[in-house]
Amino acid sequence: MLIAANGIAEAATVRALHLPDGYTIRPEAERKAVVVARDGSVFAIASVIDERSNLRAIAIRWRDSDAADTFEPLDLFGGHDKLRGPGPDAVAASMFDSAFMTVGQVADGATIRMYYRVQHWSATSTTTWKNPPCGESRFTGTYILGIDNEGRIAVTFDPSYESAGIDLENPASVRDNLPIAVIVQKQKCTVLGNAILMAVDGKFAAGYLGFLDGKAAPASVDVMVQKMVAFRWIGKKQITLGAGVPYAISRTGLTAGASALPGHAKEVVYGNMLGPAGRYGYAHPHATAWLPNGREVRLVRNDERSSAWDVSEDGTIVGMEQLKDGKHYAFRWKNGRLERLDDLPHPRGWRFESAYAIAHDGSIVGIGTYNGVATAFVWSE
Repeated sequence: MLIAANGIAEAATVRALHLPDGYTIRPEAERKAVVVARDGSVFAIASVIDERSNLRAIAIRWRDSDAADTFEPLDLFGGHDKLRGPGPDAVAASMFDSAFMTVGQVADGATIRMYYRVQHWSATSTTTWKNPPCGESRFTGTYILGIDNEGRIAVTFDPSYESAGIDLENPASVRDNLPIAVIVQKQKCTVLGNAILMAVDGKFAAGYLGFLDGKAAPASVDVMVQKMVAFRWIGKKQITLGAGVPYAISRTGLTAGASALPGHAKEVVYGNMLGPAGRYGYAHPHATAWLPNGREVRLVRNDERSSAWDVSEDGTIVGMEQLKDGKHYAFRWKNGRLERLDDLPHPRGWRFESAYAIAHDGSIVGIGTYNGVATAFVWSE
């Protein structure tokens, strides 16, 4: 917080990133919905409920001006006429004005299956990202959720989303359908093991894996009742952090995330594949940090649910908290102190609902409302 010579806190500068009419960015998603590149370009996934009550998503890039580029998914599926789905599912920014976009689609048929493909946006074009020559590249269920400033890419190959069927009683079937975490740099692959890889920075990486009855589980099976376990890697050495899902990691190993898989508020089912009939619901996530020494810290108290989305090199963590009244608040956490952006001096008309990313200069990027209209923002002191 900046303090003027007269001792009064100065208001932050807030840049509005306008969305297409009717679209918004979810304050809480299952994966990051907003990221910022090294050059300040902001990438996001915005969604709208269409006239048929279906969720539709588009990808957006803002550069230095308020003008936004919007991207519809490419035809990544070879003209498959039975594919449908909301479109972009996750975004990851690289050093400069480019990003990787994971696109999810569902195939109708006797067996409903999810397909994940990756697009690469550059400053001048949008192309389909081709899997690197890893041993796991036979799997086309691919998504990218993290990139660092040296070009390391956090890639997950997930055969379970394209499998015609998984036999949980067959160890070989389970093993063959577990997600595989790979760090790719200049087409060279480093396989870390079975996990969903979420972030990479320097020698560190972070990810998680779901477990059913204490056993590793494919990512597409009974996600509601899986217990998520967070991991951190130093090089290829894997360290178990505990229950949770990490979303970001710093070059010092500070890891930020949530105690459970977020993005599924009020979702319940009345049965599951493995257990008896009954009411099942997703666990409520709470914003969590794992310090370099492995100690777990809960960042938000007295919340209904919360998530930590990003961490900067100086240890500042940003995220979202939701109170029992349903309102969302963007927060930052630093040196043990939690602050809501709404409570800090800022221009009138703004409400800050979720802080998804923090830039190298300390600017915070997220979603809120400006004069009651859903608007993305860049918050700077």
